[in-house]
Amino acid sequence: MTDRTFESALVLFAHPDDAEFMCGGTVSRWARDGCDVHYVVITDGSAGSNEPGVSREELRPVREREQRAAAAALGVKSVTFLGEVDGMLEVTLDTRRKVCREVRRIRPEVLVAPDPSRLWFGSGYINHWDHKQAGLLALTAVMPDAPSRPMFPELLDEGLEPFEVPNLWLAMNEADTYVDITETLDAKLASLAEHVSQHTEGATTFVRERAEELGKRSGSGFALAEGFKAFHLLDDDQDEEDAQPPCEEEQTDLGKMHDVFSPQGVKGVVIACQDCGQNHFYEWDLLQDNLEHMLDTGEPRMHEPAFNIHEDEYIQWDYGKGYVDALADAGLQQGRTIEITQCPWCETPFDTGYQYCPRCGRQLGAIRLYQELLDRGIEDREARAMLVRAGYEPF
Repeated sequence: MTDRTFESALVLFAHPDDAEFMCGGTVSRWARDGCDVHYVVITDGSAGSNEPGVSREELRPVREREQRAAAAALGVKSVTFLGEVDGMLEVTLDTRRKVCREVRRIRPEVLVAPDPSRLWFGSGYINHWDHKQAGLLALTAVMPDAPSRPMFPELLDEGLEPFEVPNLWLAMNEADTYVDITETLDAKLASLAEHVSQHTEGATTFVRERAEELGKRSGSGFALAEGFKAFHLLDDDQDEEDAQPPCEEEQTDLGKMHDVFSPQGVKGVVIACQDCGQNHFYEWDLLQDNLEHMLDTGEPRMHEPAFNIHEDEYIQWDYGKGYVDALADAGLQQGRTIEITQCPWCETPFDTGYQYCPRCGRQLGAIRLYQELLDRGIEDREARAMLVRAGYEPF
């Protein structure tokens, strides 16, 4: 059993509606508890109808629209489609690269995927070819693709540095980890109902009975559950080291981060809390006050509730410190503001002084930092990689 909620999750699956069947209750619970859940749909779902006269071209946008609606019903943060042809999925260098790109971009704490070894279920269902390939693509992303620098070096040009997936969860019958979905089964069923073209209303009884069966298997008294084979791929010491919050000697680092990031519109720091498992968002002055309080009294930092937070206005502590250290190593100027007049994502022009693109809403601090690095002689690839490590979206 598990009551754990991850900070971020990437659910990788073959077709629209696969994730809802596979782990919709878990996704809803995690999202409700503060996890940033991201979907990556590998195929276009265009083979999802046997009705005469329905073409792939006609069905493709329907499946995408339904998937986005289902994801919204569960609280999923983003949905990415890789566009492979439904029913023809293969594990190739091209598909491996596509999946690796998303894993390195999202950098999830847990990757959730179907079991690639499952050939059939009971005596009434033969597993879809694409489901097995999706599971294999998850495994190849975990090893060797995402963590290995020599794999797909062209992704480095996009600023996508190697990334070790800390946890892999495969949805399967022979589970060793169960999630209680007693309170989120209704959300799972509501998300499945969004897949109107697939007539998922007929699956309600099966889904409920399956959840009841897994609840009994859990041995934890869950009325309803979903089951997974869970792989913990980083040792606990490494996990704790990666998530350590700032302490006494890092007060100076906080001041340096403020000097670098504040002129670019960054409001503060986000820190992963070891006590409650949630992210805490601190504006610069609040974190400084809390650190001083801890040093003066020996008491832990205050847990301030997040209110109306825009995550892209905050920098991850570890990433921000690494970025500031890199600036110092390169001898770059701090506190310089660079004017931006066009959004690099949507190419919208605007007057100087904007902190956000007025069209797509993206924060422009990363672009100012990127230009600063280039102006100081750092190569484009290295500059982009530094920004990705600092937690910024590639552009």
